[in-house]
Amino acid sequence: MQTVKSEIGLWVILFLVTAGCAPDKNSTQAVLEEAQMALDKGDCQKAIDGFTEVFNRDPGDTGVRINLAAAYACRAGFNPTALIRVSADYASSLNAAQFSLFKVVADNAAKLISSSWDPDTKSAISYLTYPPGQEPPNTATASCQLVPYGLSQDAAFNLTVVETVRAVMAVMAYTNYVAGTGASATSIDRLTPTDLDTIQAIMNEADTSLSCTGTFYPNQTIVAPDVKNTLHDLNAGINDVNCAPGASALDTCHTDTLTIQDVKNYLDQQGIPYQ
Repeated sequence: MQTVKSEIGLWVILFLVTAGCAPDKNSTQAVLEEAQMALDKGDCQKAIDGFTEVFNRDPGDTGVRINLAAAYACRAGFNPTALIRVSADYASSLNAAQFSLFKVVADNAAKLISSSWDPDTKSAISYLTYPPGQEPPNTATASCQLVPYGLSQDAAFNLTVVETVRAVMAVMAYTNYVAGTGASATSIDRLTPTDLDTIQAIMNEADTSLSCTGTFYPNQTIVAPDVKNTLHDLNAGINDVNCAPGASALDTCHTDTLTIQDVKNYLDQQGIPYQ
């Protein structure tokens, strides 16, 4: 069985200038280099603009799609260095402790994540997957609708990273979790039913996305099984904290609607103070 591991190059794709040649500033190569430098410096919007220009010239370039996804993740609150750290931990974690991914992702997020985290992470996911209805034949299913673009293993791996980041950001954003302080600054009682539904839907989507890697790549390991299980446990933990110990898999507590008490219990499990 082949194991696909992330390297820095998955998120930082270098476009080298041929020695002695000064490319036209409007050439694809020059625009790529400028966008990459902007991303490296944390100038997320400039990186988005540059990679979008190249994407519009060649929408089928998987490498550009991966970098464009990274640029949107940057604007959401994850700079390239943070993504590299999370990707490295994510790929190498063979013995992930239950719920550890929340801390790994949250600790690498910007101190205050962007207010655009939701649409920006959605955009990142869209560039790493096929548009609906344009998937290769016999790939998308009712339960696995997000197909990695080009069926690329790199796109698939980065998709699972972004989905995980998005899932943790949902909890961070709605509880106003402040990275680096280990504390939630918002009263959990202020969460609305819509907020709770959004958190639950995003967690379920991430859980499904990781599970579907086994469907698209049956003979390869895109994500270490323990990492996949950790996200599943995290999702189950935030949804199922009302379950009594030893509850049957068929118990309705596994499918109940997320409540404010569920979130409080989950944050208690994480050791995260809240109001």
